[in-house]
Amino acid sequence: MKNKWRTFCILMCTALLLSSCSVTKPNSQEEVELNRSILPDGYTVDAIKNAVIEYANYRMWTSRDHINETVSEKSFEPFVGQTIDVDVRVYADEAGEETVYAHTNKADWLIVLKRKVDIVYGDGQVSEGETSWPKGKWESVAQFPISIEKPRKPNYGSSPRKDQMIAAAEAQLKYYLCEDFVRGEGGEKWIGATAYLTDFFEYEEGASAWLIRDDGYAAYTPLAFVEGNNTFKAVGVKGFSLENIHLQDPGFTFQQQIKDTVLKFTCE
Repeated sequence: MKNKWRTFCILMCTALLLSSCSVTKPNSQEEVELNRSILPDGYTVDAIKNAVIEYANYRMWTSRDHINETVSEKSFEPFVGQTIDVDVRVYADEAGEETVYAHTNKADWLIVLKRKVDIVYGDGQVSEGETSWPKGKWESVAQFPISIEKPRKPNYGSSPRKDQMIAAAEAQLKYYLCEDFVRGEGGEKWIGATAYLTDFFEYEEGASAWLIRDDGYAAYTPLAFVEGNNTFKAVGVKGFSLENIHLQDPGFTFQQQIKDTVLKFTCE
């Protein structure tokens, strides 16, 4: 009889423990879901974490802090090799419009987070006192740590949409480089020139291009993408020219952008 009672007690205690575990786990999941439900449509904690990591890397990859030996107050370079804490904040203005930002424990500025073509991305940093500093009340909805690694080539991504954008840029650049420039005054100097289209994220509205002649003369030609009827058109934006790009400072933007070329061709 004693053995039966002991067995009964063991089974009851085990059942109570299992019951306790089954209650704790759903409560924890509900907490996570509750936090995520506060985020605007299309935003998730995982997407925001990836956006912050990619933004920090992109800023270090394209900045010249380590070359110029000057460090901006918004630089991530001093934190390479460290883990920083990120707090996700949702601001709501008087009209109820919500915007999402990321704050770190290393500085008072905010990373602006936006969403386009189902991609959440960092769109710059803003400090209090600047005109773009968000107004209204904010609520902290998630926290997570990230490691700041040495800068690497950004993961610009690929898609059929981006392929259309690249094709539009190529058509525009070939028109200027191989037709318009060659037909203009001194056009013979542009024969054999090379065009470089730097890589870009498909949520961006433009890209950078360089047209480089054999004698070093260079034209920087930004492009804007115009979308309509499921197609893209690339439009040239006013840039600048250099007499000899090879005589520029080693930290000049051109050197870094050429590393990320997504399209290259020569005007024959």
